[in-house]
Amino acid sequence: MTAMSKWTAFMLSACVPGAGQLAARSWTCLPWFAVTAGLVAALTHFGQRAGTEDWPSTVQIAAGIVLCLLSAEHAKRLLEQGHGQSSHVVSTKVSCAGGQRRSVDIAIDLIVKQSADRLWQQIRDLPRFLTIDPFHDKVILMRDSPAAGVDLTLSHNAFGWRFLRFGRILAWRENSGYSFSDLSARGPHTGFPHVFEVQIEPVLEPQDSPSMSRLTIRVRGRWTSRLVPVWIGRLWIRLVCLEHSRLLRKGL
Repeated sequence: MTAMSKWTAFMLSACVPGAGQLAARSWTCLPWFAVTAGLVAALTHFGQRAGTEDWPSTVQIAAGIVLCLLSAEHAKRLLEQGHGQSSHVVSTKVSCAGGQRRSVDIAIDLIVKQSADRLWQQIRDLPRFLTIDPFHDKVILMRDSPAAGVDLTLSHNAFGWRFLRFGRILAWRENSGYSFSDLSARGPHTGFPHVFEVQIEPVLEPQDSPSMSRLTIRVRGRWTSRLVPVWIGRLWIRLVCLEHSRLLRKGL
């Protein structure tokens, strides 16, 4: 039986709070159903006592949207990779270099309680590691082993909408890091063309302390949309990177 997508659960609960949790076979659907029923009853009662229709109607819509989004996010997190596992990530930081004109440059820094050699074994497994991502659904290498020049197919799933992007491993430094491109199927000059740079380095600690490593993921690209302002694009990419850092904390 095929596992349900986290975005399927997200959309179900966005429509009916608790439905995604039920589809994920989680008991947490019960409190969501109860809260939904209680909120509907309370707002209906309030509207009747207020004796007006427009203002209570606006409150109901706003409260309903908030409840649906909270339930949808919770349902999605139930099906995320690494859910319920202990994390080796000690700290995370997302920083933005800003970039000039239409460029975007954002870095995710993580301190991981693992040796660099051990962490590298996880990072070099591209089909697994690159799907610890808000939108990467599946990653396919065009060769058996990763190396510079190997092409990639990057399947994306954003809010239930699936589409393919394509890339290539630009550099591969064994035990140290790599970089790869992520380009639109429409060409390299549209759809936010960008490059991921992944780097690992040991963190010096006293001899008796656990081995620590620093993992840095840098996203550099160009905001190509003429309809959406660059500052909104940078804000969106930053929010995506914040979500990415949260997933890495759970998935490593």
